[in-house]
Amino acid sequence: MRFSVNTQSFYDDEYEKNAIVDDLPSDIEVINDEQYASFFNAINSDRVVYLVANEYNISQPRPDKYYSWDVTSKAWAITDAALAQKSADLIADAKLRRTTSLSAAGIEISPLQDAVDLGMATDVETRRLTEWKKYRVLLMRIDTSKAPDIEWPTPPVEQAS
Repeated sequence: MRFSVNTQSFYDDEYEKNAIVDDLPSDIEVINDEQYASFFNAINSDRVVYLVANEYNISQPRPDKYYSWDVTSKAWAITDAALAQKSADLIADAKLRRTTSLSAAGIEISPLQDAVDLGMATDVETRRLTEWKKYRVLLMRIDTSKAPDIEWPTPPVEQAS
């Protein structure tokens, strides 16, 4: 078996027999079965195999999808553009979570409010309405631009009647 650090790929002997020599990476090297197993597991667990002084090393796992491997520093790096995208994605996720949570709160509040408006609410329903409304107000006060550093309020817990 052969391996290329540049392509993070394996090449078996059959591939080399059938391939045009120019199609093979210039850094292809023979590896043993133990290295194959180790490299295979590393690559499939979001790690990179790299060389330092002609010795194979395996990186730490990729921190998240926004990081890319920097071949010069031999470390995971995040660009300014990727950092901005990560921030935008976290804010979008927070907005979606807030919207979904507000919708769920509205579903809970609506029948409780009807019961109060019609003078049919029990003490438990009146208390639950207040809890859900407080939760909804707390949700509305969330500044999603602070994602991921948001302290989310806890929705009211369903109580046995």
